[in-house]
Amino acid sequence: MVHGCQSGHPGGSLGCTEYLTALYFKVMKHNPGFDMDAKGEDAFFLSTWPYFSGVLFCLSRSGYFPVEELKTFRKLNTRLQGHPATHEHLPVSALLPVH
Repeated sequence: MVHGCQSGHPGGSLGCTEYLTALYFKVMKHNPGFDMDAKGEDAFFLSTWPYFSGVLFCLSRSGYFPVEELKTFRKLNTRLQGHPATHEHLPVSALLPVH
């Protein structure tokens, strides 16, 4: 998806793919039907946004939004146009809590 839009940081996401895959599919307790407080779920904090394309991939494969939506990465007026924000209705707040 980073290559497709010719924008973003592929190195960071590729460098942490094994960790993200292990966390999202083997370790963390999470639910695509989250609410804002993430009670009963594990919270994942990401402080380095260049890695976020890898997180988006894991979120889509975990059922938070359709995999097809990854094609809209970095496209204006889409939920995946830039850095994540809950006002974009991205399902990230349970895994990346907002203070």
